[in-house]
Amino acid sequence: MVRMNFPEAFYRLERAEELFGFFGVAFDSEVIDAFRVPLLRRFRAYKARIEAIEPKPDEEEAIRLLRLSLLKAYGEVIREEVRRKGLATPCVECQAECGVSI
Repeated sequence: MVRMNFPEAFYRLERAEELFGFFGVAFDSEVIDAFRVPLLRRFRAYKARIEAIEPKPDEEEAIRLLRLSLLKAYGEVIREEVRRKGLATPCVECQAECGVSI
């Protein structure tokens, strides 16, 4: 597979928290601690879809798509926990940004 036009710094990220920092996405460290594996698994699945896009997006578009994928994965994990615990719904801003409604 041809390597995507992701910035080199992206490939050096080692922790979920660094991923959120790289894309400038706010996060709750308790959510990351509790759901790190399912969150990263979802993000990797979305990343694989982006990598399969032909023609390959340029770096700016690849970053935009990755950021949206991270937001979507984070929102999905939070909403699943909200449903599981029967808590109040998550914020409207999060739902609007990732496009996943509950």
